[in-house]
Amino acid sequence: METKTHEADGVRIAVEGCGHGTLDAIYASVAASSKARGWDGVELLIIGGDFQAVRNAADLSVMAVPPKYRQLGDFPAYYSGEKKAPYLTIFLAGNHEASSHLWELYYGGWVAPNIYYMGAANVLRLGPLRIAGLGGIWKGYDYRKPHHERLPFSQDDIKSFYHVREFDTRKLLLLREQVDIGISHDWPRGIENHGNSRALWKMKPDFRQESIDGKLGNPAAEYVMNRLRPAYWFSAHLHCKFAAVKEYDAPVAQDEPIASTSNSKDAEASKVAVPTANPDEIDLDMDESEDEPSTGVAAGAMETAAPSNPEFVSDDIRAQLPASFAKSTEQPKLSPGQPVPPTITNTTTRFLSLDKCLPGRKFLQLCTVSPVDSTQTVTYPPSNSRQRYHLRYDPEWLAITRVFAQYLTIGDREAQTPPDLGENVYSPMIDRERIWVEDNIVQKGRLDIPKNFTITAPPHRRGDPENVNHQPDEYTNPQTVAFCELVGVPNLWDASSEERAERKAKGPPETEPRVKQGGSSGREGSYRGGSASSGPVPAQELDAAAASPVAAAKDRRTFAVLRFHNEGGHFSTEGRMDPIVYPGTVSSHSHGVMGGSNFGLRIEGDQLLDSECTNALLSADKSNYWVPALFFQSPINGTFKRVPLFYMQVYYFFEPTNDEIKPFPPGLKIVSGDAMTRTAPASGALNLDPGRGPIQAVQFTCPTRDPGAVRYPPDSDGTRAGLQDPTNRGAGAGFPVVDCDGYASPLRQDVHLPSCYDPRAGPDAHATNMAFPRDAGGGKQDCPPGWVHVPHLFLEVYWDTPRFAGAWDPDGRAQPFVLANGDRTGFSSHGDFVAGWDEGTLAAIIDGCDAGNGGMDRCPETGPLNPGDWCRIPPVFPDPQQEWLDDLPGDNPVSGWGV
Repeated sequence: METKTHEADGVRIAVEGCGHGTLDAIYASVAASSKARGWDGVELLIIGGDFQAVRNAADLSVMAVPPKYRQLGDFPAYYSGEKKAPYLTIFLAGNHEASSHLWELYYGGWVAPNIYYMGAANVLRLGPLRIAGLGGIWKGYDYRKPHHERLPFSQDDIKSFYHVREFDTRKLLLLREQVDIGISHDWPRGIENHGNSRALWKMKPDFRQESIDGKLGNPAAEYVMNRLRPAYWFSAHLHCKFAAVKEYDAPVAQDEPIASTSNSKDAEASKVAVPTANPDEIDLDMDESEDEPSTGVAAGAMETAAPSNPEFVSDDIRAQLPASFAKSTEQPKLSPGQPVPPTITNTTTRFLSLDKCLPGRKFLQLCTVSPVDSTQTVTYPPSNSRQRYHLRYDPEWLAITRVFAQYLTIGDREAQTPPDLGENVYSPMIDRERIWVEDNIVQKGRLDIPKNFTITAPPHRRGDPENVNHQPDEYTNPQTVAFCELVGVPNLWDASSEERAERKAKGPPETEPRVKQGGSSGREGSYRGGSASSGPVPAQELDAAAASPVAAAKDRRTFAVLRFHNEGGHFSTEGRMDPIVYPGTVSSHSHGVMGGSNFGLRIEGDQLLDSECTNALLSADKSNYWVPALFFQSPINGTFKRVPLFYMQVYYFFEPTNDEIKPFPPGLKIVSGDAMTRTAPASGALNLDPGRGPIQAVQFTCPTRDPGAVRYPPDSDGTRAGLQDPTNRGAGAGFPVVDCDGYASPLRQDVHLPSCYDPRAGPDAHATNMAFPRDAGGGKQDCPPGWVHVPHLFLEVYWDTPRFAGAWDPDGRAQPFVLANGDRTGFSSHGDFVAGWDEGTLAAIIDGCDAGNGGMDRCPETGPLNPGDWCRIPPVFPDPQQEWLDDLPGDNPVSGWGV
């Protein structure tokens, strides 16, 4: 059959959203849509993730899908050769994949004849088109980790496998040649602001708040899109159709060397451009019409404040400030991948996301794509065969692969991602490897991707069980062997049968408590949530919880304050450590820590009880308490200085209850607050009763010399300032707008921790193991049946803010304090606790100590006291020691009001 003429030499492409194993229906839909257009087919089908290349039932056991939803789908027939894909198909990883199969093909490869997996990140060429892809979804806690997963997988590994990594993103951000098509599973962050966002909110109401919070989409995909600026960008994941157009300024040649940026957090907010063309100009095959895009900034999008002009600060005011407030001559830190090299010339990116393949859904798009650089059509002409174009390796990407192979590690849980050396260091390295690629691959005609698919794991056969309890074996994929030999890089995925047998015998690594990081793109909950635990708590642990020392039920509220040796204004340790949310690795931001000396990157079981010392006044309390560090940001040059601690204490409330109050089980992990939120709560008032609406457990209290001082604007809705607590004039949600200059106490951070513990979740499951009690009537607060009532902790942290009283912005409008996570609002205030109490001592305190503000150290039940202020914990990840910092520790960008 003769091939029909293709208009304008464009490449006919079909794009599909999430695959979910429905290959038969997808290919049938492509055929029907092609026929409706008068086409005899397409030259490429792009599937945007959740492909589910499941070879057999064992692969299902390591796919991140609840067991009741696991299905083999259509893929086994294509893998075994029973069927063959009618169109050349490429896909990248989503968050529901056969991770054991894709693990074999990190650099990419055929999962079945005519179906190509792009790997963790890749750039391929199909005729005149360059196609870049970044697989996975965004989870910030895994972004800077290496690929530590290796079979057998833990439950953590099954999920972290598909979390995008900075290492792979960094490689894409070094591309200097124009790309035509970009692909990611979840959306580039902020892209919703460049299309009809109102229609999107109507379709998906929850997305609006996530967009306002900056949690909608993938920051890594945003970095890559803003660097590569392809003509088209296709995504999936959010199960809806959405189109947008993003406009860019033309790149400018740079004279200065390009600094390292990829290891920083997002250094600038996304530019919100007004769409100038219909984002649905791509021809639609499945839909008759689309709404026109918004012609202004998306509703609900964060407004960007105009930059302040330092010249408005008078010379006499400037003279009163410290010398470090002088105007900085340094250039601001750029977002990862910036500036864009002048060789990338495209200035308009058309974005399209599609749904999954189900009846009535908008899941398929047919279009004709031509290269941004029209000369590529001449350089890469079509062949005269029925298949006009073949997949080829990209020389620039192969050179980048060679540079980074020396830094790559897999399967090593102790490894660290190497630091970003910066584009000015990597570029000459890539240039040298580009010469090698030219000599050894291009000139030898070896750019065509070989059709060397090989079956590794046994394919599913009719009659085989569709669900098994064992994980698949690890295989060496001959395609990876061939690619590594071609490019001259080590094959880290190979191993001897003895090595694999030894790993299999050891079993998967222990599942760790996991924080859930924002972004609805992950659809896995909020930042300080997480997977519950590695499984049900054993019966013996439940029995132990039931047998722990019991204090009496309380008919009246009693309390006693736990005090620390911190009159000198210091913590036990400070730095980027958080063994609850970031166990075993550096945390995203800095904390100040009080308590037992066995604090470390991990806290497991009762290890705190073995602490040699504590800075708590009571020797029986080896617990750890921590909060985010606080910084002052100069209104002159934007530098940061740590705000010293004034002092900290912890209230132990034994609230009136019908329950028996028990001491904390050793190692119990509790968190309160959301480190990712920048959104105001419903009210500035505290609410600790879930029966009365959303929990609001964090506040700031602002003592002032002037009792009439306005701490929070009375008309504030939380978008530009904090919210006044209507029941307490001195307190509210978020940072106050005045200097807290009380006679005896400065700015105070208040964090209440929940006091109902679910032993079925276990002490490590910080995301699900705790709740606040409910009003049981009669002024009592009770926990749910089966839960354990423990003391209600209230962290009271006073910060030495008066020392900055003369350095506020003279216009009086912008409060200058920033939490270590970059939050200028204060809404993300949070606190953490790990129990290290002697249970008998705490039970006696609960039962008999009613010392109030006098301190529980005055009660006879407390046991011996610490004699002095000497307990210190060496920080594993200390903060920079200079007085003024250009960036927050961890390079966290400042966000919130006025940014």
